[in-house]
Amino acid sequence: MTTKIKVLIFEDRAEDALILKETLSQQHIEIAGIASSYTEGIALLNSVDFDIALLDIFVKGKPEGIQFANEIEDDKPFIFITSSIEATVFEEAKDTNPHNYLIKPYNPLELLFAIELAIEKSAAQEGAFSQKIPVHHNDAIFIKKNKALVKIDLKNINYISVDGQYCNMYTDEQPFLLHTSLTQLIKEFPETQFIRANRNLIVNTDKIKIVYPDDNLIVLTNGEKVSLSRRYKAAFFKNYRIFK
Repeated sequence: MTTKIKVLIFEDRAEDALILKETLSQQHIEIAGIASSYTEGIALLNSVDFDIALLDIFVKGKPEGIQFANEIEDDKPFIFITSSIEATVFEEAKDTNPHNYLIKPYNPLELLFAIELAIEKSAAQEGAFSQKIPVHHNDAIFIKKNKALVKIDLKNINYISVDGQYCNMYTDEQPFLLHTSLTQLIKEFPETQFIRANRNLIVNTDKIKIVYPDDNLIVLTNGEKVSLSRRYKAAFFKNYRIFK
C-alpha cells in the first residue's frame, strides 16, 4: 500500500503551526508531530517516524531551530522556515546544510515546491519530479501523482514491468506509471531484493510465494504469476536468497 509523506513540524507559534498543518493536509501530507520547544522536538525525534522536517529558526526568541537541526539524522531532509532575513542568521543556518529555506509569509505552492526540492536534494536526484522521474530515498520511492507527492515503500512493490519507454510499478493497491527505464530502476533498487525475472520485468523477492524452476514460473503472494526466462534464470537463482 502507499503511504503519505510524514512531516515533523518545529514551530512555537500556534497560528503558524496550524497554517502549516492545514496546508500540508490539503496536499495529502501527514503530520508526524508538532514541537513548540527544543525539548519537545528531541522527544519527537526519539518517538516518531518522519520523512522531512519543517523548522522555524527562532523558537521562544532563540535560534533553537538551528540547534535542533543538528540533532536530525543525516538521511532526513529538513527545511528552515523563518521571518528573519538577517545575513548572520542565514549564514548560521546555512552551516547546518538545510535542504531548503523559506521566508514567511509563503504560499502553499512555495511550500510544496520546497518539500519536493528538499526530497530531491536529499536523494541527490535534483529535477526528478519535474521530469516525472521517481525519487528513490532510503527504503521508499517518491513520485508525483495528480500534483501530490506519493510515498511507496519498497516492501510494498510486487513487481515492475516495461510499458513502452516507461515502466508500470505494481503494488497490491494500484499500479503506478514511472517515467524511467527498467535498466535505471535496477541500478537504484537493492539488487538482492529486486531481481530481473525476464527482459521486461523485475520482481520483489519478498513477494515471491512459489518458484517452479522446470516451468520457468514465479507465483507471488497475491496469486499473480510472472514468467522466469531462461536467459535470466541462472542469475535469478544466484541472487534469490532462498537458494543461497
